[in-house]
Amino acid sequence: RPDTRLFLMCGTDMVLTFDQWYRFEDIFKMADIVYIRRENDRLITEQIKSKTEEYINKYNLLFGRIDMNVFRFGIMGAGGIANKFCEAVSLLDNCEVCAISSKSCDRAKNFAAKHGLNKYYGSYIEMLEAEKPDCVYIAVTPNDHYRLTMMCVERGIPVLCEKAMFQNSDEAKKVFEVAARNKVFVMEAMWSRFLPAVNKAKMWIDNGEIGIPEISQFSIGFKAAEDNSNRFFNPLLGGGASKDITVYAYEITTYLIEQEIKNMNVSATWSDSGVDTNNHISIDFEHTLADLAASIMTSIDDKMIIYGKRNVNVRKFQKNGASKSGSLP
Repeated sequence: RPDTRLFLMCGTDMVLTFDQWYRFEDIFKMADIVYIRRENDRLITEQIKSKTEEYINKYNLLFGRIDMNVFRFGIMGAGGIANKFCEAVSLLDNCEVCAISSKSCDRAKNFAAKHGLNKYYGSYIEMLEAEKPDCVYIAVTPNDHYRLTMMCVERGIPVLCEKAMFQNSDEAKKVFEVAARNKVFVMEAMWSRFLPAVNKAKMWIDNGEIGIPEISQFSIGFKAAEDNSNRFFNPLLGGGASKDITVYAYEITTYLIEQEIKNMNVSATWSDSGVDTNNHISIDFEHTLADLAASIMTSIDDKMIIYGKRNVNVRKFQKNGASKSGSLP
């Protein structure tokens, strides 16, 4: 049964066909395996939980299904950001993208051809069940993040999901409750957290090199094509400035300025389609006042400036995803 916690292997030898191994694999991963044999008219029971991985590895090696030394990513969604992710994975040792899946099989096929992938699927579930990846990178529009994340977590598959990871706090709470219960890793793919410039700025702040941050200013924006059917202006796709770029401003600000938030004010302007187009956020930290501005209606100089008592820490964002940091006296 699916809830079986004890699996009995009886007899002196057992030969399993490929189909039998496939059916038993999930049991091997979750069960306490016990081997029962007869010796001198006595039944001998051996606990072989430690052998579980050995059985799985033998199966994988026998059928060439998985290289156990390679971390395998599956991708959901064949859009622009998925291309960048696939290119990034190709630069890593012992990592690969094993398959791409999309609602459109043609898009998945074209993506696979572009990146030299052997497997592509027109069904998300089919990819999960056929490939059993070590982690799934979700690169679809925000409206489908919750459903696809739950699809993975409920199957015990770790998730790296594009921002904005969810559309509301209720979705986030439900996912993380299930992830904690199933002991599955789930994370928002906030690339900015890992940029060298951001971490250099954080090191300066944490080391007190600019003194206590007094004022922080963050601006980010671009002019999106005004089309109510695209991902920026369509509310059914999770459109709006807050989910597309304001997440960067808030995430990086609260990452660099790790202080208690005492007060926050948020304002926005709205499009005819019902999505937010301009955002302004004022945050009163314990020691720092922060101002955040984001727009999908006009181009803004993408930058963050943190004014400390001794120095000014400047981080310049660039449209190609790169960034630079500098400290000014």
